[in-house]
This record gives sequence, C-alpha cells and structure tokens, in this order.
Amino acid sequence: MLKYLLLVAFAAVVVIAQRGHDPCHDCDFIIRQAEHHFHNNITDKTALKQELLVECQWLGRREGQQAAAHCTDVVNKQIDKIFADLQAGDRIWQTCEDIGECQPHTGGTRPIPASTPQAPRQMKQRH
Repeated sequence: MLKYLLLVAFAAVVVIAQRGHDPCHDCDFIIRQAEHHFHNNITDKTALKQELLVECQWLGRREGQQAAAHCTDVVNKQIDKIFADLQAGDRIWQTCEDIGECQPHTGGTRPIPASTPQAPRQMKQRH
C-alpha cells in the first residue's frame, strides 16, 4: 500500500512539472484576485499590492514556485497598470494583454483559461 501511495504521489509531481508554466493563466489569477480585493474595499494601490503578494504565495503553494515567482514579478512591475485598469473598469483579458501576459485574441469570444485557481475562502475574506 505504501509503495502505491508513493507511486501516486510521484506521478502527481511529474504531471504538475510537465504541465508547464502559463503566464496568461497566472495573469488571469492575479487580476481576478485584484478585482475581488478592489471590490471589497481595498481601494488603495499599496494595500492592493500587499494583498496580491499574499495571493502570489498562495498560488505558489498550489501551482509551484515558478508560478509564485512570476506572480510576484508581475505584481511588483505592473501594479500601476493593474490598479489603473481596475479603476477604469477594464476587463481581465484586456489588462493581461496590456501588460503582455496574454496574446491578443482575434475574432469571436475570448477563451477562458482552462483552470483558474481560486484562493481559499478564508484568505479571500480576511479584510
């Protein structure tokens, strides 16, 4: 039984490692979390940045250190644009395209990322 559990755990690690890193997926997560905090009374850019950096740590626990590092880098470098787009009411995909994390989409409806991790409820409600 222990061998089976170890094999399953190893297989899960391999699958996660092979999945690769998707900057557009990370951006979708960042902007969704930014919208959540912005619409729940975090309307100061500095406070929003701090909340997003905490979300990046959570993303790292779920998606791996590469995702966490990328998330942190995007938040640190792009907080001005993220905050301005939130104030302007821009859509998630527009912000992600504007900051170069997603490729511009041509024609039809915009694709929705396959799986956008959601932060645990206790993290979302800790204002």
